[in-house]
Amino acid sequence: MKKVNYLVIVGAVFSILLFTGCNSFGKKSNKKISKEFSKSFVKIHYYLKFSDGKEPDIAGYRCGNCNKFHGDDASKKIASKIPIEVPGFLVGSNKVISADLEIDNKFISKIIVLSGKELQFAKISGYALDKSAIELTLNTGFKLAKPLIFNGNADSIAFNTSYSIDDGLWRVKTSHTSQDNVTYMPDFDANYAVAIPNSIILDDNYNPITITMRKENLANSEWLQSPKNWNFIDVNNFNKKLEKINKNAKTICKVSLKFRKKEKKSKYDRYSYRDDKVITELDTHGVIYEENKILVLASLDNETTARLEKITVEIKGYDNYFTGKFKKSLKKIGAFIIEIPEKVKKEYITKFSKENIKSYRDEPVFTVDVKLSQKKIEYIALNSWIPFYKQSIDNCSIPNIRRKTNDTFLFNKIGELIAMPVNIRKVKERKSYWRADKKYKLLPSSYLLPLFTKKVSDNIDTANVPLSEKAENQMAWLGVELQPLTAQLAKANGASKLSDNGGYGGLVTFVYEDSDASKYEIAPGDIILNIYPNATKEKIKIELKENRMAFPWDKLDKIPEQYYTRLPIPWTPVENTFNKILKSIGWGNKFRLELFRQGEVISKEFIVKKAPLHFQISDKYESKPLGITVKDITFEVKRYYKRQDSNLGVLITKIDLGSKASIGGIKPYELITHIDGNQINSIEDFKLNIKDKKEIEVTVVKLAVSRIVKIKLN
Repeated sequence: MKKVNYLVIVGAVFSILLFTGCNSFGKKSNKKISKEFSKSFVKIHYYLKFSDGKEPDIAGYRCGNCNKFHGDDASKKIASKIPIEVPGFLVGSNKVISADLEIDNKFISKIIVLSGKELQFAKISGYALDKSAIELTLNTGFKLAKPLIFNGNADSIAFNTSYSIDDGLWRVKTSHTSQDNVTYMPDFDANYAVAIPNSIILDDNYNPITITMRKENLANSEWLQSPKNWNFIDVNNFNKKLEKINKNAKTICKVSLKFRKKEKKSKYDRYSYRDDKVITELDTHGVIYEENKILVLASLDNETTARLEKITVEIKGYDNYFTGKFKKSLKKIGAFIIEIPEKVKKEYITKFSKENIKSYRDEPVFTVDVKLSQKKIEYIALNSWIPFYKQSIDNCSIPNIRRKTNDTFLFNKIGELIAMPVNIRKVKERKSYWRADKKYKLLPSSYLLPLFTKKVSDNIDTANVPLSEKAENQMAWLGVELQPLTAQLAKANGASKLSDNGGYGGLVTFVYEDSDASKYEIAPGDIILNIYPNATKEKIKIELKENRMAFPWDKLDKIPEQYYTRLPIPWTPVENTFNKILKSIGWGNKFRLELFRQGEVISKEFIVKKAPLHFQISDKYESKPLGITVKDITFEVKRYYKRQDSNLGVLITKIDLGSKASIGGIKPYELITHIDGNQINSIEDFKLNIKDKKEIEVTVVKLAVSRIVKIKLN
């Protein structure tokens, strides 16, 4: 019995020692192997420069320590005159393999490779596009460094040894891995081997099998190939490949847009509208998709498109310019279709990839930055890959490449366009008007193509079209005047919860007779909260921002004439935020109005209709002898001045500096009701009564007070 106990104790102790010893040995081996492989790792210093006044755009590399991308801060490095540091692997006496930073060689000033205290200059000599790797050739080999020798017969993997920088210090780290360390991805119906990026893959005996630059690799036999068997192409053939991609990209042309100038409004207007910079010219990209049809990638809101007057198309390779004709705007994306009068050659028609964008995850792709300037169209192709994806509109997957701008288009290796930079249109709740998301997204061709070809009839924005100046200023109208809701008004009407404590909503203060609002029994005291366009599920909150400055009638006589153009209009304009929202929905389109009345939320459906003739679109007449501009009295002006049809007058809208009218003391927004005793009810009456006269007596009305002004005419 005692003997048995002794044997058990001895066996247990031996097991513990054996187990502890094995683990101790493993840890020591890891440290030892990390130190040994440090002789095969090198540091690569990329010294960058500006080229043609431009700074480099660089993707960087994925760090084996933190798994994030480093080395993409090129401009800072150039300014500080310090290099971008990248890990590398010595695979021959003068050969190094490293991660591809995806940078144009013209931005590289020099490449220096360091091993310990030794230093060598190097040049890029090859590209392994499907591995995201490059090959560097050194001027001469290192004396003390040890090139990696790869085991081409390994049937299993056991360790990762990585080289990375952390807190300014380089580290070699060896860790366990496994052949079974795979992730199944249903989107690709494939297994992916998970590894540390920028590391050596080792077998059970710590022999190198391969190198990986990526976090995940397609788990097939190819990913464990020795770098000696990788498909490298030399720099000359690489440049030829880029030239071919650039040639395919010439189907992307330059489209120049010219817009009518927008009439300036006083910054003191009672209602404040959008303060975006008003553009008069814009150069953008066009994608030729049929012989004479071009998709113009310009995200214009309704107001900007309304002012579009001229479209000019420049296609590289054609000596002449083409005049484009606007056809239709697209609803979901920031783009519109134009036609040109001449059919282009077949080689200028874009070839689109119809494949799912996810199918390109493990294939090399190419970015082409299409730079537009006044003098030329420049195409800059570079190789790339898609590390991961993001979800976007309609659950569409979009490629998230490291190096991209608003000029970046994505092509596959046979030159088909697989993604392009497009804005997504949507309604911003807190803005109360239609516009596009400011961020460009690389939307795949497989998603976009049906939107402007097969399904284009379902994707037309009828409200987003060029208009004449008069039609541009034509407003939609429901027939109400609104006062912006405040916290006090919301509380007084019991609408605080529904309106974010008065953060949005409009209180109805007046309803015009014979309007749709009157017909559907909207009444003063109702609070309009939201609009729901039938064409979309989006909700538009009614946010009215009113400048509190009232018209200075009591100080009008004291205002110097040079400040007349800064005067606000006295009445509530038809061109206000609420009516602009209605206009953006589109003439004839349905919308649902949500309003609050006496503790109850009510919904009413309407159709967008044009407002009656209003101040903004009414005719005007300028009398140069008088130095005055007048307009007919429209319905909203008539209401404000309380005029009758039999005694309307005309409205003074502008007084020229130093003119006879100004000297005579006539002011903007006064009314002229009589000339030489004759009733004036229109600008035609006005023109008739000043024609061929040397002197006139003008009856001027300011609110309810009238006076007579005598003016001599030349």
